This record gives sequence, C-alpha cells and structure tokens, in this order.
Amino acid sequence: MIVTLTLNPSLDRTIEIEELVRGDVIRATSGSIEPGGKGVNVSRALLANGVPSRALVTCGGDEGGQLIRLLRSERVDVCALPISGSTRSNITLAEPDGTVTKINEPGPELSATEFSAITDQVLTEAGAGGCVVVCGSIPPGLPTQEFLSLCERVVAAGDRLVVDTSGPALHAAATAGASLVKPNREELAQVVGRPLASFADVVDAAQELRSWGAGAVLASLGADGAVLVDAVGGHRRRGDRGTSTQFGRRRRRPPGRLPRRRWRGLHPRCPVRPGRGSRVGWAVTPPAERADRGRRLGCRRRESARQPDARPR
Repeated sequence: MIVTLTLNPSLDRTIEIEELVRGDVIRATSGSIEPGGKGVNVSRALLANGVPSRALVTCGGDEGGQLIRLLRSERVDVCALPISGSTRSNITLAEPDGTVTKINEPGPELSATEFSAITDQVLTEAGAGGCVVVCGSIPPGLPTQEFLSLCERVVAAGDRLVVDTSGPALHAAATAGASLVKPNREELAQVVGRPLASFADVVDAAQELRSWGAGAVLASLGADGAVLVDAVGGHRRRGDRGTSTQFGRRRRRPPGRLPRRRWRGLHPRCPVRPGRGSRVGWAVTPPAERADRGRRLGCRRRESARQPDARPR
C-alpha cells in the first residue's frame, strides 16, 4: 500500500486580478480554491494514473474541513489527521500578463502528542512492506529529532520510505535510511553546504547523501532534467529543451522530435521516464494555474508575431 503523508497541507486560493496595486482596493475577476500540499499532489497524480494510494493529511479548523471535502470530491482516498491548529491558507494573485504573486502562511504547529499519534497512524496505514511517501514542508516548530524518529520507525517497520523535503528534515531522512530522497538542485546544495555548479557536483552531492544512509537520490535540475544516483551509479534524464552535459548549454533539435535517444542505456529502475512527469504534473495542476500558463504562452506568441522576421531569405 502506498501511503502519502502531508504534514503541512494548505487550502490554495487563486484570485485573478487586472493589476496588483499596493494600498488600493482591487476587485477580482475570478477565483478558485484547490487542495494544496506536495503529498496531496502525489496522491492526486497517482489517482490520475490509476495507482491506488491513501493520503494522510493533517487538518484543523474550517479550512481543514474544506480541504478534506475537496479531496473527497476528487475521489482521493484520504484519511484526516485532526490537529488543534487551523490548516493554513495560501493565496495566489494572478495578473493577465502572467505575473503571479504568492502569499503562503507558515502553517500550524504540532504538539508532541499530535505528532506521536500521526506517526502511529502512518505505521498502521502502511502495514508491513508498504511504501510511505512524505512530501512537503515540515510544520513550524517541529523538532528535527521528532521527524527523524518518524523516519526511523518507518524504516524499522520494513516499509519503503520516500521523502521530498528540504533542510534539516532532508538530512534526517537520509540519515534514517530512506529508500529514496528527492531534493532539487538548490535543496541538495543547501543540505551538503556547497554550490553545485556542474553535473559532476550534483552526482558527488547525491553520493554524499547516500553515504549518510539514503538508498537512492533523485535530484531534479529544472530545465537540465533530473539525475538518479543509486547503488548502480548515476543515471541522467536530460531536460526536454535539449540541454547538453554541461548545465546551461543547449542544443536545438527539429520541432516535434522526441528526445528518446537520450534514454538509451538508462537504468530500468529509474522512475523518470519520457512524458510521465509532464502528464502527471498537468493532471494535478489547478485550473487557474493552467489558465495562467495559457495566457503567458499566448502573450509570448503575440509578442513573437509582432517581431519582424530577421531571418535571411
């Protein structure tokens, strides 16, 4: 059984406005509310791809109740974990030109009793030989030692542990022996304490996390793709924009040609495959954000159309 745990979920409200003017009264043109949180999005993505999972979500106050109702309306198998604090609300202000302003609350603190109950519930839901996916930010004030204890208990129970977080919590997950940790390049650089300027630097940093106890490290590199480092070695999936081995150097390819040639020799256990990430990402993208992406793409196309054709004839 795949169990996702979101310790600091959110109720994401997207408000579309004409222009953000400080100190003025602004009338919205439209708005929407979506469930938020990385662990929540993993369960939504799995559901969109026909893979069963159970989402364990902390919830408190009216916002927490609305969050659970939204997930159940999407047919997500959700287990509510009651807490005394109120679930946070995040606000996104979207303007027609594609400018997006985000305001994220820190979220409620968890008491030691609440976190202990959450840990017990995670172990119960996962069962022996299950998979626990812990994603997203850690609640403010939660001691790193408590998070480390959660990870250690999951691993000791024989469950696979996958963690996508940052900072001390990422270090704790690797130390506890997580099967897979998934930082991005900035989070990986932060946890090892040095800049990562090249692909070799990323692989070395991932190997350092493995030396702490992590089974595998999947580092996302933005436009440069992703790299999986495990016991076999490093396996790179380059970005869809045609980046070369060195970061920042891009090659052009004929339009419409899929970069499948880059997958030759990739280890079969690598979880990154062509197209999968894009489909899953779009499946869990809120409608307002999809519309915002469409507006930005339309703006770029209109700007390109207005540019004179400087190509030689």
